[in-house]
Amino acid sequence: MKNLLFFLSLISIPSFAQKIHQSAEVTQPAQPAGGAQLLELFIASNLRLPVKPTDGTVTLLAVVEPDGSATGIRVKEGLDSLCNAEAIRVLRLYKAWKPAMLDSRKVRQEVVVPVVFKCDSPEGFSAASHSIVTYYRHGIRSAVESATIRRSIPVDDFGFLSGNVVFQKKEENRWVDVTQVPLQITGSMTQFENEGIKDSVQTLEFSANLPPQKARVYQIIKKQLNGALVSLVQMDPDDKAVFMKDYHLNGALKSLKIYGKELNKEYTWYGNGQLATFEEKPVMLKKPNISYIWEVYDKAGNQLVTKGNGYLTPDNKEYGLLKSGLREGIWKGTSADSSRFEEEYNAGKLEWGKTFLKDKVIAYDEVEVMPQYKGGFPAMYKFIAKNVKYPKDAAKQNISGQVFTTFVVRSDGTIGDVALIQGLHESMDKEALRVVTAMSGHWEPGWQRGRKVNVKFNIPINFYLE
Repeated sequence: MKNLLFFLSLISIPSFAQKIHQSAEVTQPAQPAGGAQLLELFIASNLRLPVKPTDGTVTLLAVVEPDGSATGIRVKEGLDSLCNAEAIRVLRLYKAWKPAMLDSRKVRQEVVVPVVFKCDSPEGFSAASHSIVTYYRHGIRSAVESATIRRSIPVDDFGFLSGNVVFQKKEENRWVDVTQVPLQITGSMTQFENEGIKDSVQTLEFSANLPPQKARVYQIIKKQLNGALVSLVQMDPDDKAVFMKDYHLNGALKSLKIYGKELNKEYTWYGNGQLATFEEKPVMLKKPNISYIWEVYDKAGNQLVTKGNGYLTPDNKEYGLLKSGLREGIWKGTSADSSRFEEEYNAGKLEWGKTFLKDKVIAYDEVEVMPQYKGGFPAMYKFIAKNVKYPKDAAKQNISGQVFTTFVVRSDGTIGDVALIQGLHESMDKEALRVVTAMSGHWEPGWQRGRKVNVKFNIPINFYLE
């Protein structure tokens, strides 16, 4: 496992220009707005760790400007060109400094930021092939000695998928290529929204659709054309999601979801790098679906909720009292369509809710209800199994696997916006889309605060030869 230790110190540097002050010369030294611990979290969450074992410190020099940004970032003591550049990249994204104060005036101050790298190579990393290698026997992960199949996922210096995935089988004492899964690069437009400002940019998604030996996907990566990350979903070798990251347009981390067995952790950040929230949520389908809100900050770094206790003001989209991480009493807010709502909670459980529209008031007792296939998931999979037809050309080529689809369950129970997430074979992809489209009208729509809404859904369509 990769471990990163980060230590922050703010050390005054002898000033060679009058505009840059030493800490002893200012009334209040420069510091991270929410405290050094939050800067540590920001850097640890944004930092891309190298796949080669690394143990050492990159010491950076920077000038904290009156606007809270850091300029003139440079290396005082480094490790190597890869780590040095990565440390600089991340610190440039952080613009949530509290500038130094000289009496009542904001002034510039130089600081020292040591970033300590201490990380091991990811599980299964082969330096010789620069790839993640996993071994299988009868479709199940196994030790190298007993394996009959191995999979090699080429990665770049930071462990990101970088080429075709290779499958090999063991013949006597040597490994022989069986097949390659091509790296899929898909272009699209992605919309960003930050503080009410929307923008769309062209993006590229990198992924590989793998055969179903409990290892379908290693990563799904989306980047801007300039290389800045847009989103990243990371799986473990057994195809379980480890974490999911979404980024602001400037390349700084916007949200981080870490998946656990019982609780999922979720962090969100403002565009300047200041932590916004830290929550813990139970895994899906557990009811009541209570979330625990532990930490909340405003953009300036003022802490509104500490250890789950505090009050969110009307400046937030939802506001009310928090006790021990749980909503308590009356909460009010504004939905995405600008309609107002009011809710009452008891230890995090919704007692009642009302949405106020122009001409009526809608009552509800659940904030969100996910769409449901009529008869439940068993009925849905039965419908798919009954209606899917294995394409003859794919069967002749002995192709099997999964086609990942996405669609929207509309507020009237019909299905729209049917599309591929990851394809497998042209005729199989078309058949998967046909079967998903045929489910239109078989769904109960989703609800949000008493009103039927459109909800995006993802499901895989299986194609297995008997």
